[in-house]
Amino acid sequence: QQYCRSEEFAEEVANPRGILVVLQDGREGAVDPRAFPAQVRSLEQEAAHGAGVRGGVIAGRCSHGRYGTAFAPGPVVPSALRAREASVNTAILYSATVLIWGTTWIAIRYQLEGVAPMVSIAHRFALSAALLLLLLVPARRLVRLAPRDHGFVFLQGLFLFSGNYLFIYAGAGELASGLIAVVFSTMVIFNIVGGALFLRLPVSPWVALGGLLGLAGMAGIFLPELAQVDGSTGTLRALGLCLVGTVCASLGNIIAARNHRHQLPVLTCNTWGMLYGCLALY
Repeated sequence: QQYCRSEEFAEEVANPRGILVVLQDGREGAVDPRAFPAQVRSLEQEAAHGAGVRGGVIAGRCSHGRYGTAFAPGPVVPSALRAREASVNTAILYSATVLIWGTTWIAIRYQLEGVAPMVSIAHRFALSAALLLLLLVPARRLVRLAPRDHGFVFLQGLFLFSGNYLFIYAGAGELASGLIAVVFSTMVIFNIVGGALFLRLPVSPWVALGGLLGLAGMAGIFLPELAQVDGSTGTLRALGLCLVGTVCASLGNIIAARNHRHQLPVLTCNTWGMLYGCLALY
């Protein structure tokens, strides 16, 4: 995680003695997690001005005793610049997410023409897994996982890269792409509930409100398509399939969050997950 994510990391640390901070001038110190960002910033500035050090490495000790996140070394920059850089990165990543997820439903419509949904999904993720393997293996970034971790990655692939799309594709033939997008938006609510039940994550009222506002916004955008829902048996069946697919996707996200919490590399998990998902369909 980068420095701008330090607040999130501080919340995950259960060591009551604090977080171990190591600066490049060799000094160490314990930091109170409740004041982690401010104290670390003060130590960085002190090291930069007092000892001429222009960067620091920060490491945290998690409750299970192993070193967890190491923050990337870099120059000490003003807090306002950090915040501005984080805001730009967030905007770029958010825009990319909107573009990718917003257009995927259009691609699904064309992908289903003349091809069985199960075969289409299997081919899709077999190709995705192959591309990731071609990128990770030569770069030696495909990390070896323990058998227990492979079990959770298999479940991630089964829900996120197999069952999810199987149900969504099955319902896509009867529904407009905008309506499917609205149904899939309910995953935000399922993620909040699932995170509280399985990961013991606190439910933030603001996050819940944001999810509801986002869902209402999606419904407003596709209101003409929603108004054309006829309530026939075929339409209701398709809506049910898409809703089951959304629940599968949410469960996959919960398992992925568990894997991330256990420090499993995202690209490795996605590669194996896609491979397991397509094999389950084949």
